[in-house]
Amino acid sequence: MAERGLSGWLAQVRHAREDEWWVQRSLAVAFSWYIVWQATITPARLWPDTTLYQAQAGLPIWSARFWYGIKPPLTSLLWKLTGGASGFTLAQSVIFVASWLFLASTFATFFTGLLRRASATVLVLVFASSAPVMIWNRSVLSDSLALSAVAVLMAAVLRYAGGGSTRQAAYVVLAALLNVLVRYSQIVPVALVALVVLVVDVSRRRPDRSRRRGVVLFGLLLLVALLSSGLAKQSGVTSLEMPSLYATRVFPLPGRVAWFAAHGMPDAPGIDRQAARTPASPSGKVVIATSPVVTSWLASHGESLYVQWLLTHPLTLLSDPIAHPGWAYYSDGGNVLVYAAPNRTDAPWSALLYPGWRWCVGEALLGILLGFMLLRRVDRTTWILIALGVIGVATMLAAWDTSGQETDRHMLEGAVMFRMSALMLLAWGALRWRRATVSALGARLTSSEAADVA
Repeated sequence: MAERGLSGWLAQVRHAREDEWWVQRSLAVAFSWYIVWQATITPARLWPDTTLYQAQAGLPIWSARFWYGIKPPLTSLLWKLTGGASGFTLAQSVIFVASWLFLASTFATFFTGLLRRASATVLVLVFASSAPVMIWNRSVLSDSLALSAVAVLMAAVLRYAGGGSTRQAAYVVLAALLNVLVRYSQIVPVALVALVVLVVDVSRRRPDRSRRRGVVLFGLLLLVALLSSGLAKQSGVTSLEMPSLYATRVFPLPGRVAWFAAHGMPDAPGIDRQAARTPASPSGKVVIATSPVVTSWLASHGESLYVQWLLTHPLTLLSDPIAHPGWAYYSDGGNVLVYAAPNRTDAPWSALLYPGWRWCVGEALLGILLGFMLLRRVDRTTWILIALGVIGVATMLAAWDTSGQETDRHMLEGAVMFRMSALMLLAWGALRWRRATVSALGARLTSSEAADVA
């Protein structure tokens, strides 16, 4: 009798695993088809930045400028390997699919039961297939690869927080390398992830071995961030951003012009006169320096003085992007769909899963509240998701403060990290809350039936 009971239980477990296998594979196939179809249904979209990647791809792969040129090497390497726009978009869409499936499967492992695991998987995949996230697969740019790298980094951090093995630590390092090899701006999340994993290991109830691993991982991630920062400086990309930053954040504002003039910037009266003649737009003024003296000064001293300005006026790091998000070239108030192909098919759930910022904050707070009501404390997974969301916001602010053009696009990785973290927080609280509610209801029904029998 006991053997029959054991064999029956094992059969149920086996059938449940088979059902879950089919469900997860079906979701993966549907997601893969939709993403690749959307990326390849029409010719690839080419942009001004595309020529930069093509030129860098034309360099010998062993040359130093290929590996730390104006652009990080991974996008140019993919172009070199695929040899054309159609092959490039197909390859980056396949990478996109694999990366987001990795994140979806990682998040699903935090739940038990077929329905909850499938719900977690669907949440991640549906978010990844929303228009603001997946439209980049059709463009020859670095954005699709950058979003894939973000998904891999989030998955690696979640896996490491859940286990903390040496293999999982290696995943985090590889994910960090992917991020900085796609975009120099991803140095910021890599450095902040280093702090997160250090805190995770210090807080573990384990012997010193785990903490030593955390210190080593922290050092490796910090090394990746520092080396990438040095290569970005060597490439000259930071100097290229100076004209657009000054044109949108300094020259239109007489108070800031006076501060920079007091610290060595030439021709302040001429800049103020030019700003007065420049008509204002809804997003602000763009005052382009035309004086040879000013342009020469920007090339030699503009970067160091701008950094000094940020360090001595730290509140502007927060106040400017919040109060004046449109202070940039080619800004459309956060609407990244201007980069989308006109003949696309938008998923109907895009507006629901990629809403405004207030809704995202509300989702995160609701998830935290549900989890706290369930456990009477904030558990480790919740803290990790909160940390990833904060890293996303910090990445957005860093991108805005260091770029004076196309800020909507350059903030994309941080925005996606924040929004995905908010949705995960909501799911982490809601799905566990539902399980606890159903379990409590079942316990009450069982006790009621027992009382009736008695």
